[in-house]
Amino acid sequence: MSDTAAMRSAIRSGLAYLESVQLESGELPSFSAHSCDMIERRVSDPCVFVTAFIANVLAECPQAALIFERACSFLTREREAGGFFRYWKKGHHGQYVPLDVDDTALGAAALGKLGRQSDNRAVLLENRDPHGMFYTWIVPSRGRRHWRLIGRDWRQAFAPLRSRQLFASGRIERDDVDAGINANVLVWLGSFEGDDRVIDKLVEILRGGREPSCDRYYNDPFLILYMFSRALVGRSEEARSLILSRTSVSPEAPAIHVALAILVRSIWGAPIDEDWIERLLLAQQPAGEWPIAPLYVASRERRGYLDFAPAPEKVWRVGSEAMTTALSVSALDRALAGREG
Repeated sequence: MSDTAAMRSAIRSGLAYLESVQLESGELPSFSAHSCDMIERRVSDPCVFVTAFIANVLAECPQAALIFERACSFLTREREAGGFFRYWKKGHHGQYVPLDVDDTALGAAALGKLGRQSDNRAVLLENRDPHGMFYTWIVPSRGRRHWRLIGRDWRQAFAPLRSRQLFASGRIERDDVDAGINANVLVWLGSFEGDDRVIDKLVEILRGGREPSCDRYYNDPFLILYMFSRALVGRSEEARSLILSRTSVSPEAPAIHVALAILVRSIWGAPIDEDWIERLLLAQQPAGEWPIAPLYVASRERRGYLDFAPAPEKVWRVGSEAMTTALSVSALDRALAGREG
């Protein structure tokens, strides 16, 4: 059994690393790279998503309270009228992107932990396709509540034109529907009329073993299992069985997969392999961080409904040591909590 003191020390070192790289604004770093090892053409890529994602990962870790609160200060400043978010931070030099349900769900969920409510529920529920799944992009033509966003923020008046220009580029599609993103929305909204349709679709994906291909952006099956676990725990015993049957970690698996496997099993209250904890401890770097890994890709070709082709080798991938470290710290914290009681 791994030494409890070593686990506590690793958590402290990981949090110290996160504090050292967190900007004064509360933003946490993210990087884009053109290779799976996140080395080729690596560049800083400031965005809202990474900080929102890390805030959700660390929300239940008491020792991370300062990092979490500073991240939420950043998210509060980035939140747009009506409680919505978009991928890139304000003032980013990149191409315009519309508001989206993923950043909105993650940002709202994090702020909700501090009692900072977001009035976006009605628009999100209106942003569903005929199957009851959530569209990824929030565009005004979806419904009457979407148009009210323009009334709240004059900058949204240009959103329809700018969105059409982006969709015309072919990088993304107006009617994108992505399973991992739907899982994040399900976590934020909780129970709602029609939530069974989303739950059934996620379980259907698990039955077919389609985790690697069910989302245009999240192409890592371990990350999908983590997101599905957060969304389906307490909602589907079949999902529990299917997910736990797929959390084995090969000897050559990267640290990020070990951390995600620990998190998945802890979410479902399942036993955690002590060897995984030891491997995660050994993977920690001298400065307290865990190695960078790509958590998602810029885009993938759609083959069908909730079905996307494998990402090409040369495509922009996004990740950061901060994201991997947050997941690893959370995994060790949950494993420690499970061991102590």
